[in-house]
Amino acid sequence: MTGIIILIAVAVFVLILFLIAALKKPPQERRMPIKEEVDAQAAAGRLAGAIRIPTVSDFDRSKMDYSRFDELHAYLKRAYPLVHGTLTREVTDRKCLIYHWQGTDEALLPAGLLAHMDVVPVNEAEWDDPPFSGVIRDGYVYGRGALDMKGQLIAVLESVEALLKEGFAPKRSIYLLFGSDEEPMGEFGAKLISEELQGRGVRLSFLLDEGGAIQDGRMMGVKRDIALIGICEKGIMNLRLTAKGKGGHASMPPRVTAAGGVARAVTALEAHQMKGSFNYAAENMFKTLTPHMGGAFKFFFANQWLFGGLLKSILCKIPASAALIRTTFAPTQLSGSNAPNVLAGSASAVFNIRIAPGETDQDVLAHVRKAAPDTQQDVIYYYPPSPVSRVDTEEYRSVARAVADAFPELVVAPYPVVAATDSRHYYNICDHVFRFVPFLSLKDDLGTVHAANERLSIESLGRGIAFYKHLVRTTCGPGQS
Repeated sequence: MTGIIILIAVAVFVLILFLIAALKKPPQERRMPIKEEVDAQAAAGRLAGAIRIPTVSDFDRSKMDYSRFDELHAYLKRAYPLVHGTLTREVTDRKCLIYHWQGTDEALLPAGLLAHMDVVPVNEAEWDDPPFSGVIRDGYVYGRGALDMKGQLIAVLESVEALLKEGFAPKRSIYLLFGSDEEPMGEFGAKLISEELQGRGVRLSFLLDEGGAIQDGRMMGVKRDIALIGICEKGIMNLRLTAKGKGGHASMPPRVTAAGGVARAVTALEAHQMKGSFNYAAENMFKTLTPHMGGAFKFFFANQWLFGGLLKSILCKIPASAALIRTTFAPTQLSGSNAPNVLAGSASAVFNIRIAPGETDQDVLAHVRKAAPDTQQDVIYYYPPSPVSRVDTEEYRSVARAVADAFPELVVAPYPVVAATDSRHYYNICDHVFRFVPFLSLKDDLGTVHAANERLSIESLGRGIAFYKHLVRTTCGPGQS
């Protein structure tokens, strides 16, 4: 009898779990596709023109040719006459651009739209076409910066130019903030822009930068594609681990060499990672996506209160999902002896560490000391995880609604951005910092970012421009209060 009672109890418990999952239904939404006039082909031509100006940035600022940014500024001035005839424009000493579109109601905090003008270096031999030729072919614009991020820069300017042509006058003021050194971490671009605006007493209602993206929902058990809005960024630490050893001739190596010590440290940190956790952004992402999931995905995520440990264990085994919920360690540079027959007296490995929200540099260093105690640790660079912008605010809801309106076929959810953007420098003047790339083709072409044959679909560019027009109308238009 006891066994039967236990079986019945287990069956009832499992039934309850299935019922909990079944009750997680997508919200009833009525989405009407937006109707914004956009000439995508003409915009593609202007994007190609911007790509042809090689505004390459470098961590060594002395290697940057800032005259290329002057060329781009002049090109944008020719391409967008209404923007430059209506908005005020400032150029910083490091060639960043600050545009201000004055609204009719100064009581409303301004909005900020971000982009960066710099691009990463190229290896021309890997490209099918010259990387700065701006080739337009088969419905795509090709070239370095097409996706990262001159495409978004042009989409913002196209939307403002078009709205001005239509006679639109914002109630909420708008800042267009374009950096020149995002790729080498924005220390002389976005950081100085934000400090300058802070000194003027400027605070922003919200800002939107690159970061979140449109992705295939199947990786999370969702049949539709998903639009992810970044609400925070992981921190960054570049850490050098050094092991010492006895140098000399390689014909009589000691039992443990310096190179071997570093190899052990790399192996130990790859084998013993920091624990995963459902931080605020990841928790809200999965919470939003769960009603749209199917099968086992929905069953387990709907009952996260029970299966949370199992889910974290599974997610941490998959690189893409592990990056969402834990601090990651990537060894990127190794150094040792300068000759094949010479023992290294000192060998080192540099790790690029992306720190999850809620963790600190001290948490990371404590973990490293435990996993690799026989090494010296030197922090080369550190930037903490960003604050997290909450999703239960009108600012987030407004941006999410604009994304949903512009892309009615997508599921919209918040997201913890695993890379770094200029937006992390703006928390001193803004509490509601969001990241989203409004290009559908990014889902298929993400692998071309920072790689060969980078490209942007002309159709995607057009829809991105329509999104920005709609975002400005709905967040900064006459109906704002």
